[in-house]
Amino acid sequence: MKKGLLAILIIFVFAAPVFAQDEPMAIMSPIVVNFNAGNFGFGLNFPINNRHDFEAHFSLINIGVESTVTNIGMSFSPFMLVTWMSLDDSYNDSELLFGGIFLLNAMVYWNVFNYTFGSGFNFFIGPFASANYLLVEDDFFFDNYIFTLGVQMGLRTNHGRFQYNLFSFELGYRNINGNHNYYIGGKFDIVTVAIASVFSTPRRWR
Repeated sequence: MKKGLLAILIIFVFAAPVFAQDEPMAIMSPIVVNFNAGNFGFGLNFPINNRHDFEAHFSLINIGVESTVTNIGMSFSPFMLVTWMSLDDSYNDSELLFGGIFLLNAMVYWNVFNYTFGSGFNFFIGPFASANYLLVEDDFFFDNYIFTLGVQMGLRTNHGRFQYNLFSFELGYRNINGNHNYYIGGKFDIVTVAIASVFSTPRRWR
């Protein structure tokens, strides 16, 4: 059962672009939909020792639209779990590791450079701006936010009117609740990570 599900996921994410090449009207569509099941990400905020040093985040259902004429697009996610860890041991335990769930997560971007290769894989580079708002822990916090402005590059698969994001890396400026930081990080599609994890797990042959 597990092997069958993995086979379906692999065909959908990696092989489907081959069939998309036979749909010229879909490829010529002025608007495409960007999607992935969710991302697992990590990053570093500089300068160090500002309580937001190391960051890990997990999002679900990232969906958006992009113009094939201008390469300008936007995306949205209704769920992003963020955890920060401070590298400054002067804080107490509750301050060293903290975070919550953001319910409003949006990004706008412009892929200045697009390069398609292989069977529909697309590499992109360009500026972006993102915002995360409405933090939930044991209550709703309306004064917590993340604003990021920078450059991203990544890889996705092209399925005609549909594009699936595999991974990306980001570099730029990040404002966390008024704290100014430089940020570098990456995020990876959870389906791709799951497939890689299963196939990289050592197997015992009987």
